Amino acid sequence: MIFAFKKLSGKTLSVLSILKILHLENNIQVKLDFSKCCDTLQINENDSVYGNYSIINYLSKVKRNPYQNERLWWVAHQLKEVIQIKKNDVVVEKKKQVKTDNIKTLNKILEQSKYLEGEELSETDIIAYIKLKRVKPEVKTQGKLLKWQNTVGAVVDPILTSMENEFKPQITAFEEEKKKKEEEIKRRIEQHQNSKKDSKGDSKKGNQKQEQELPKQQKPQQQQQQQQQPQKEKGTKQKEEISQDYLKQFGAQKIVRTNLGQQILPQKGKRNVLITSALPYVNNVPHLGNIIGCVLSADTFARYSRLRGYNTLYVCGTDEYGTATEVKAIQENMTPQQICTKYFEIHKNVYDWFDIDFDYFGRTSTPVHTEITQEIFNHLHPKYTTQKTTPQTFCSHCKMYLADRYVSGTCPHCQYDDARGDQCDSCGKLLDPVELINSKCYICKNKPEIKDTKHIYINLPEIQERLEKWIHSTSKSGQWSQNSYNVSKAWLKLGLKERCITRDLKWGVQVPLEEYKDKVFYVWFDAPIGYLSITANFIKDWKQWWMNPENVELFQFMGKDNVPFHTVIFPSTLMGTGLDYTLLKTISTTEYLNYEDGKFSKSRGTGVFGDNAQNTEIPNEIFRYYLLANRPEKSDTVFTWNDFANKNNNELLPNLGNLVNRALNFIYKNYNKQIPQVELNQLTPKDEEFINLFLNKFKTEYLEAFEKVEIKDALRKAMELSSLVNKYIQDEKAWEKEQKESKRSDVILFVAVNAIRFVSALIEPFMPSVSAKINFTLGFNQRTEKDDKLFEHVLSYDNNVSALLNLVKPGQPINQPVPIFREFKPEEVENWRQQYKGQQ
Repeated sequence: MIFAFKKLSGKTLSVLSILKILHLENNIQVKLDFSKCCDTLQINENDSVYGNYSIINYLSKVKRNPYQNERLWWVAHQLKEVIQIKKNDVVVEKKKQVKTDNIKTLNKILEQSKYLEGEELSETDIIAYIKLKRVKPEVKTQGKLLKWQNTVGAVVDPILTSMENEFKPQITAFEEEKKKKEEEIKRRIEQHQNSKKDSKGDSKKGNQKQEQELPKQQKPQQQQQQQQQPQKEKGTKQKEEISQDYLKQFGAQKIVRTNLGQQILPQKGKRNVLITSALPYVNNVPHLGNIIGCVLSADTFARYSRLRGYNTLYVCGTDEYGTATEVKAIQENMTPQQICTKYFEIHKNVYDWFDIDFDYFGRTSTPVHTEITQEIFNHLHPKYTTQKTTPQTFCSHCKMYLADRYVSGTCPHCQYDDARGDQCDSCGKLLDPVELINSKCYICKNKPEIKDTKHIYINLPEIQERLEKWIHSTSKSGQWSQNSYNVSKAWLKLGLKERCITRDLKWGVQVPLEEYKDKVFYVWFDAPIGYLSITANFIKDWKQWWMNPENVELFQFMGKDNVPFHTVIFPSTLMGTGLDYTLLKTISTTEYLNYEDGKFSKSRGTGVFGDNAQNTEIPNEIFRYYLLANRPEKSDTVFTWNDFANKNNNELLPNLGNLVNRALNFIYKNYNKQIPQVELNQLTPKDEEFINLFLNKFKTEYLEAFEKVEIKDALRKAMELSSLVNKYIQDEKAWEKEQKESKRSDVILFVAVNAIRFVSALIEPFMPSVSAKINFTLGFNQRTEKDDKLFEHVLSYDNNVSALLNLVKPGQPINQPVPIFREFKPEEVENWRQQYKGQQ
């Protein structure tokens, strides 16, 4: 939607046009005169807008137009006029960092803004909003600022996103054209240098030698250049070109297990592992901290469990009931069901992109969920429930009780004037709606009154003794993380209190009692029951998983703020029914992942969220690797772009990337694109020593870390095993002439290829698409049941040599190797940092 408004100069512009001018103004560091530069730039509603800072800076410096397109005004001939700063077109004023005077101006704009009072969005509002996205002013009225930002942002931010999405094809075209030119220049330089060498008759390097040596360990930059530059090979063969279709096929490789979508049931005599991740709330978009805290950690463990041969079921879904959903529906002028459907699809898309392999991803707003929740309550009531009358806010105008988020007012602690009824966003204190000063109804803005209402409470004190014994034994046998145990013990030490499990809302699971027919269950009572109902929506015989504690082990993954609901309230609820439910065995929790020098914030545009991670064009496997390597298992950790680039450039590239690239390239070029033909009797003691060391470290270190659900450590062990293969190849020197002539290199490479195949399985839980690309290069074009349970297969052998060297057959054809990783350059990293820094 494009909002038009009247400019002060009398010229009518749209929000889109203003944003284009502000964007260009920021990039060329010149303040533009809005009333004149519109004509100079020939802006119209159908123009594309620029979104990549590195190229605009490049264009600004060279003052050229390398990409001709009359609709791209930011690189058309008009840009040259702007850069020259004609006096008639622009106000010559170099932009400076916002200081005190600017902050005073922003304060004045906020005081004078009439947009919050219902008037049209003004040019002044938009300019101030864009400036506020670049600075963090100390405005006097925090409440008004937040509300003003949210309302203006609701109009401006979608247009900004639309502008960026619209321009993506042009960015790609420009970058490809630039890359081709750079490659052509490098090719000509290399050709010129080679011709010089030939003319000198350089005999030292033996230009007539037909052998092709295996390259030594390459630096990331060298590896990337090798990918980009067409180089002439030694000997008579020319380098085989890689087609775009092949690159697309290679890039699209994914792990697709053979039992995907099948209804999985527990099996006697097998280890049955039930895995859940905390249900994400449906009214927001998950950021990287949310993703590592639950779904990614659980997915990694589920992938390991399947490779181990365990009978594994991994379920999750969106938590859709409660006050927050109703409020979000009002904000977006939708029904609660429409809001849930909208955000369910957003979550599903995010998790699909991150390659989260659920057996089933469901939702709680289903008839099955209502049925199971009410059934559990009926078993719990009345033995372990009580009823109380409590004061609550009531709106006589809307004729309804107001649950926490339906009330706003002034915080009694910090005087913030736009605090919610459940929590103050300014000071962070938890609140009760009746505490707010000058409270008002969120819907009609009238002041509510206080009326008594009856609610149902779960009687936790009656269950505490049983719960305490269960926590004491299970936390040891299930190897709970220390923070999970500490949080649970703290609740028990304070003494459990009765907790209200009902709310005066419409959107939720209705309480199945006539006296309470106008009430629904509190979201934290029914949300954990969602694990059961989501399973029931997927598997008819769901009770074989959830009412089978003797044969099923339940592993649950979440952030630390969810711990008491899973170790205290939910187990107490199930215990109170008197039925034999499957209770938690192992809980794996994380601390917080922060962003750079602050926290993730969607409203302020700070940090990478699931929906915009895809826009970075960084492969999902790099995000997965970094988040798992930086998993906040025992203390908070921080996402920084420098560390992100460092882990890619100095861990993935030189270790795993170099191993696969150099070994498989050598085989592809020197062995007629086939695995060397080798007999086991050709192995030397050194080969067997390497194989035993390699698999023994897998059995004692890698497996042990995963069995303890120490995911970060398991990843570290996988990378160590990859380094071990690199060292074996390096030490044995398969590329040397003597080795080749004696066929020794055949044996070394055959052992290495089988080890690489197993390394691909070791990293599969962490980076499944990388594993798929390695297997594809090795010639495995079809997933088998053996691949799904590769760890179980290897562990079934008594002999390590036989176990490892049965993974890849001698003579097996391989596909053309392609570098799996690329180096991240400093300018790219800085662009990402600027793009996601939000308001400072």
